[in-house]
Amino acid sequence: MIKFIKRHINSLMWALIVMILCGAPSSSFPTVGFFNIPHLDKVVHLGLYVVFTLLILSETNTKRKIGGLDRKAIIISLSIAITYGLLIELMQLLLFESRGAEFWDFVANTVGATVAVLIYRLMNRLSNRLI
Repeated sequence: MIKFIKRHINSLMWALIVMILCGAPSSSFPTVGFFNIPHLDKVVHLGLYVVFTLLILSETNTKRKIGGLDRKAIIISLSIAITYGLLIELMQLLLFESRGAEFWDFVANTVGATVAVLIYRLMNRLSNRLI
C-alpha cells in the first residue's frame, strides 16, 4: 500500500485538491469583475481534469521514459478520471451543502480527461519525459 501511495502521490494529492475545490461553498471563492465570463467554471473543470489525467497517465505509463504511451495506461487513466468526475458530481448532489451537481460539469471533466490523453505525448516530450 505504501508503494502504491508513493508511486501515485501526485495524482492522489491532485484528487484531494479537486475534491476540496468542488466541495467548498461557491461563496468562499472571490469574485473578480473581469473574470465574469459565462461558463468559466466549465473551463476550470476541464483544466482540473487535464492535469489530473496527465498525472495518472504519467504514473501508470510504462513507456514514459521512451516517449511512448501504453494502451493500458490510457484505459486506466480515463476510467479513473471519468469515474472520479462522476463521483464528485454525485457528492455535490448528495453530500456537499451549497453545491449542486451539473451534467455539463461532468462533460467538462470527461473532455478534460480526453484532452489529456490526446496531448500526453507532446507534454511528455516538452517535459523531457518527466510527465
